[in-house]
Amino acid sequence: MAELEGDAEVELSTTCSAFDAVTVSYAVGVDMLVLLGRRDLDLAPCLTDGHDQAVFLVRAGTGEPLTAMAGVSVESGPGGRLVLPPSPRRRWDTPPWSTRAEEPSALPAGTEIEPCLRAALRLFGGSSP
Repeated sequence: MAELEGDAEVELSTTCSAFDAVTVSYAVGVDMLVLLGRRDLDLAPCLTDGHDQAVFLVRAGTGEPLTAMAGVSVESGPGGRLVLPPSPRRRWDTPPWSTRAEEPSALPAGTEIEPCLRAALRLFGGSSP
């Protein structure tokens, strides 16, 4: 991590082998977070890329069906790549770990976030990621 502290332009990236990364516009992502919270659902980990995009992490192999919706893209498997915080413009909105326990949060399946995703896309007219 010392390398990251010295260079503000260094990006930390990973493959999407342990999760699928579901990318939507920032506006859709913020609405999804509100809707997930209102339904008392466990929030999917979410990171933002400035105010351009929101990326939700879901269980590996479950995000691909969400690409049938306009404005949704998914990175999956060893070929999928995701730039993580503390890279430039990237920050956790909802981190993938519990603040109460020292263990990773369980990732939801893509189908678990789908109703909130559909509702947010209806509101924002399928804004592109």
